[in-house]
Amino acid sequence: MTVQKASVCPLDCPDTCSLAVTVSGDRVLAVRGSKVNPITHGAICAKVANSYPEFVHGPNRLRYPLQRIGLKGEGKFERTSWDQALDTIRGRVGAVIERYGSQAVLPLNYAGPHGMLAGDSMSLRFFHGLGASLLSRNPLCGGIRSAAYAGTFGATPGTPLQQVSLSKLIIVWGNNATVCNLHLMRQVNAAKRHGAKLVVIDPRRVKVAEQAQLYLPVRPGTDVVLAWAIAVELERLGGLDRAFIDEHVLGFDAFMDAARGYPPERAAQICGVELEDIRTLARWYKEASPAVIAWGNGLERNQNGGSGLRAIAALPALAGKFGVAGGGLVGGAGHAFPKTLDKLTRADLVPPRTRTINILDVGRLLLDDNLDPPIKALFIYNHNPLIVHPDQNRMKQALAREDVFVAGIEVAMTDSMAYADVILPACTHFE
Repeated sequence: MTVQKASVCPLDCPDTCSLAVTVSGDRVLAVRGSKVNPITHGAICAKVANSYPEFVHGPNRLRYPLQRIGLKGEGKFERTSWDQALDTIRGRVGAVIERYGSQAVLPLNYAGPHGMLAGDSMSLRFFHGLGASLLSRNPLCGGIRSAAYAGTFGATPGTPLQQVSLSKLIIVWGNNATVCNLHLMRQVNAAKRHGAKLVVIDPRRVKVAEQAQLYLPVRPGTDVVLAWAIAVELERLGGLDRAFIDEHVLGFDAFMDAARGYPPERAAQICGVELEDIRTLARWYKEASPAVIAWGNGLERNQNGGSGLRAIAALPALAGKFGVAGGGLVGGAGHAFPKTLDKLTRADLVPPRTRTINILDVGRLLLDDNLDPPIKALFIYNHNPLIVHPDQNRMKQALAREDVFVAGIEVAMTDSMAYADVILPACTHFE
């Protein structure tokens, strides 16, 4: 019998789309958007609609525990029992801990296709209790923007996505919204139908720029300078909200001292944009209420990323754009409600002086014979490091080490799983 069931998309994305999933028995037949979540309103991206059934039932799906029988990377495995697979993991990891200590074990995981609870909660409680090395995951993607936001606003939620439609001016900054922020575009289009102006700031003329009244092709890494120049121009135009600044802003004088070194004339040359475009943007921003900034992760992909993000985040505070529906800075859905992840992960179980390893350094450290203790056991799950980490060849070399035991936990066979010694099949979130 065919039935339709409610679900939600757990991909690492800003939008948390509600889904209607058609199933027959234990098979997913179709995935469509539902209107349960009014923000996503039935629209979902093509990869979810077209690829999720195959993700669950396709030929690449892992269904049984596997044990490696070939060289690492060859992808040669034989089926084994759960008991044998778990015994192998326990024996190999136990031997590593006995020889090198528990910090020679490292969980190598990331967001995966499972959502917040399954992606990074009870598993970390296990590794915390084990005393494994800690992994700093944020540097891989989104962490710099999150740190910049938290360093500026703390735990305060940003402007809700659904309020963007109320804005009179929308600045899409470093955000390929048409491709990566599908439901932002619905709000942008609604606002434009009511006369809102759209500004796009991006080194590339991304699709959303075709709809913009003003496009600034900023040079990569110069966003901090452009934000400073806008602040300086706002000051010249009388566009700083002194009452809001006096009551709510810390560090105003230091910020403006730095910004005044980059007036629009100088910033235009550094950023590669037209002087008049900077002045026009500042004037529009001063005059429009509500005005909102919708930024993206692309801003953090350079050495000045954190500085650029914090300078951009300062603009709505300086110009008094908070406190009105549709004004401010769009935050991710994760800021909209409080979370108590420590209760799940039990960070209190972490032994004192446990080291933390930057996720970007894992490949290099696996090859470092002077690391004390060395990393000799990896658990790879919710992650495909061979594809998403920088320096792919070094990661290949690292995972190919025969003296590093790799336990993989995965929904489908991936490039990284080909280097595992033992693979345990995981459920999809539908199951």
